[in-house]
Amino acid sequence: MDIQYFLNQRVKFIKQLYVISSAVYIERKRLIESNEVPFAAPYSEDPEPPFLEDWLEAEESL
Repeated sequence: MDIQYFLNQRVKFIKQLYVISSAVYIERKRLIESNEVPFAAPYSEDPEPPFLEDWLEAEESL
């Protein structure tokens, strides 16, 4: 049994899984930062940035 081959295959799979699953969170952060739909910021005098919870959740998930 070639252990190095097996290990390389598993690492390749894990990297691919991370890239695919992280794309959703990267896109969410991009939409919030660029103020695009569905994260278009409504008018507010609140000093807290809109959608802060969503952005923090995406950041933590990454």
